[in-house]
Amino acid sequence: MIKSFYKSYVFWLTLAAFIFGVLCRFEWVLWAQGFSQFSWDNELMISTNDGYAFAEGARDMLAGFHQPNDLSFYGSPLSALSAFIVSITGFKLESVMIYLSTALGSLIVLPLVLVCRDLGVARAGVVAAFIAVVANSYYNRTMAGYYDTDMLTIVLPCFVLWGLVRLVLRLRFGSLIASLAMLANMWWYPSSINLNLAFLALFTLFVLIYRRRESEGYFAISLMLIALCAFSELLRLGLILLLCV
Repeated sequence: MIKSFYKSYVFWLTLAAFIFGVLCRFEWVLWAQGFSQFSWDNELMISTNDGYAFAEGARDMLAGFHQPNDLSFYGSPLSALSAFIVSITGFKLESVMIYLSTALGSLIVLPLVLVCRDLGVARAGVVAAFIAVVANSYYNRTMAGYYDTDMLTIVLPCFVLWGLVRLVLRLRFGSLIASLAMLANMWWYPSSINLNLAFLALFTLFVLIYRRRESEGYFAISLMLIALCAFSELLRLGLILLLCV
């Protein structure tokens, strides 16, 4: 499946849509560089108030400590991801804060194309990708400098949708994709619990109506229930992978 996707023209068009999304998000960088007030220590400043709380958490994680009761976002998903990128690449934290959303926000093209490809309308998926990656409200909240969790709050549910589509179409790895995407979504943005429960409820209804005599649907429901549980993310990940094996 993956090998054939890489060799297809759809892959190259998807890559083009991703690059298009990244380049469009640099519009803010070009605009902000014209104002000296937007720079500090030779780097642009982020444009969101909440972003500075996540930045404090990332700074403290890189330092390895924070003071008790200082309200630091130490250990939050965005702070942890930023600190991890800085530690393995050597980039400045300020640079990661400015440009991270350009890459993660543009990832929306991938699940859209994959969903349409599995439905047999890959070209429609490519068109949807080029439109969605610069859709007005989404673009405004994922452009360069917008350092907030918005950069993945739509991308991850779209991957959940891709997994559910594969389950409905009886394609391979649907259970694994849906449950892992749901787990990642819950880790990144815990408030997505309502959306994930809606996904689970609709799929459960589908299974009870159309697949009630097939075990695969119940297995997928079990994996998604594990993804939504309140215990450790690593424990849930290990359990999902173990059951799939």
